[in-house]
Amino acid sequence: AVEYATKACELTAWKSWSYIDTLAAAYAEQGNFEEAIRWSTKAAELIPSNSKQTNELHKHLELLKSGQPIREEPRSFRTPG
Repeated sequence: AVEYATKACELTAWKSWSYIDTLAAAYAEQGNFEEAIRWSTKAAELIPSNSKQTNELHKHLELLKSGQPIREEPRSFRTPG
């Protein structure tokens, strides 16, 4: 995951906060919270202040600082009835 997230960041010249946040999550999954916090902090610097995801990104950083990985809640899918 780190390899692919790094590639995505490279392809976007390290300007996409969402790919950088993905890289942070990948490092956290490896247990490398130092790198995860580094990249999550960078993502927080890049996200526009009026973005709807700003609060979510700050929650990610707090999770990482407490030694927890970034994981999303499973989405439930409903089949048409």
